[in-house]
Amino acid sequence: MAALDSVPLHQNTILCGDFNARLFTLTGDTASNARGTQLKTWLEDREMSVLNATLAYGLPTFRSTKAEVMVTFLSYGAELLPKVIT
Repeated sequence: MAALDSVPLHQNTILCGDFNARLFTLTGDTASNARGTQLKTWLEDREMSVLNATLAYGLPTFRSTKAEVMVTFLSYGAELLPKVIT
């Protein structure tokens, strides 16, 4: 999370990337992991939203014969989307 802490957050910030975090039911993933728990806490502390939770719930952003990946899209700012983390 140290790398994310270095990113300045402004009213309309959108972060996206493969954070190697499994967010389980928040994004419709089938698993969770320690990084997912850490990321969820980081998001809650900053009142950020996970756009996948409402715009692409349960949909992988990459699929191959070996794996499915859910790249996480995060937003900061109430104007972009209502908070979805409770």
